[in-house]
Order: sequence, then structure tokens, then C-alpha cells
Amino acid sequence: MGLPRIEAGIDAHEFEDIELPDGIKGRAVTFSYINCRPHENLDGDPGEKKIGNNDCNRLFIVMACSREWIDNILRINLIALVGTGILLSLGSIVILPGIIKTGLSPLNQIAEKAASIEVTNLGRSGTCNEP
Repeated sequence: MGLPRIEAGIDAHEFEDIELPDGIKGRAVTFSYINCRPHENLDGDPGEKKIGNNDCNRLFIVMACSREWIDNILRINLIALVGTGILLSLGSIVILPGIIKTGLSPLNQIAEKAASIEVTNLGRSGTCNEP
């Protein structure tokens, strides 16, 4: 069993996931070129080379390898990213309430002082000179 033919544009490349002959997942890349052989021009100047349509061949180069190593790396990256996200979420839940309480403590002190003010004590103090 050979590699599958993957169509690619001229002077282009194409990637495709394939199954390798031993049954494991693989990745293939196809490079496509036009290969033309010049020949002597019999109608024109001697030594002048001419390329005809019959002298051109389309060339495909296919390379394939196993995806197991890249799949393992991607799996490890996924586990690391999910683990980091969970740790950051838990850290936010545990640490942020304490930070917010500490940041709002001056506001709590102002609220306590404002609550201790009694309406009956809002009269004039003796520091002003009254006429």
C-alpha cells in the first residue's frame, strides 16, 4: 500500500491527515512542480533551446510521518492549559475576597464613623462666635 495521491496546485504544497500503511495516524505533505526539459530548436538559431508542451511533466513529491509524537505534545499542552485555568480560577476564588476586604476597609471605617453620628449632636458647637 502506497501513500495516497494528494492534489496540490502547481508550485504549491498541500497537507492532509492520512493513515499510514502500518495503521497509525500520519500527516502527509505534497509538493507539486512542473518539470520541463528543453531541447534544441531546429527552426531557429543553432544552440537556442526550446521547451514544448510534450517536454513537461508534473512532479509530485509526497512526504509522510507519524503523528503520534505531535499528538502526545498537544495532549500534554491541553492538560497543562486546563490545569492552569483551574488553578487560576481557584486562586481567584480564594484570594480575591481577602484583597477586596482589605481594599474596602477604609470605606468601612468611614461608614462606621458616619453611623456613629447622632442627629441630636448636630447642633452648633461652641467654637463659633455667636452674635
